[in-house]
Amino acid sequence: MKYWWPSFFSRQVAMLGKAGTSSKSARLSRMIPPVTGSLAPRLWGPILWSWRFSWKGFAMDHATRQRIELVHADLTALQVDAIVNAANQSLLGGGGVDGAIHRAAGPALLEACSEIGGCPTGEARATAGFDLVARLVIHAVGPVWRGGQAGEAGLLASCYRNSLQLALDNEVRSLAFPSISTGAYGYPIDQAASIAIREVGLFLSRNRFPQKVVFACFSKEDLQVYVDAMEA
Repeated sequence: MKYWWPSFFSRQVAMLGKAGTSSKSARLSRMIPPVTGSLAPRLWGPILWSWRFSWKGFAMDHATRQRIELVHADLTALQVDAIVNAANQSLLGGGGVDGAIHRAAGPALLEACSEIGGCPTGEARATAGFDLVARLVIHAVGPVWRGGQAGEAGLLASCYRNSLQLALDNEVRSLAFPSISTGAYGYPIDQAASIAIREVGLFLSRNRFPQKVVFACFSKEDLQVYVDAMEA
């Protein structure tokens, strides 16, 4: 696993993880065509993984770490099969990452989202990517931060699990996440990064797809938070 700034500086980092499942959104995902072309590398061999229980939880093996990247980059421009949108419950667009994805994908994305009928907090829905580089957009609705006593951690973890499950259902080989809920929704980024790392790490240790997960950080400061979370 590598992380890098636009200068392409990189070094190896360590990490942790934990994950889960999805719902009826999987049915929608079957309507989306499979990955083909240059973004469809040969399948990885069986993933060897090991458990190590402690109060800190699951520790990932080397093979899983190698499937994760941290980058400071524009999510909408990444050369990946699918990107995750930090959406609101209406799925009809908004500010921040949500607005940027809708602008880059074009008006067809809004039309597709309007047909879904919204999405509850903690769940995810899939649409085509339209004008994006990515063929698929997974819309995940994160929680608004309310001080940490309103189930926010469980809802945020569910966003990652459900997004990853949709990626698995569609045999997505490369998936990019933003930092869900840490913008206008106010979730403390250090806590959010730890949840994201746990969920992605455990899911990858159990599943062949996605073969690569990228965390696209908005700033160098955000990137450093993710690095720190991985090294904790």
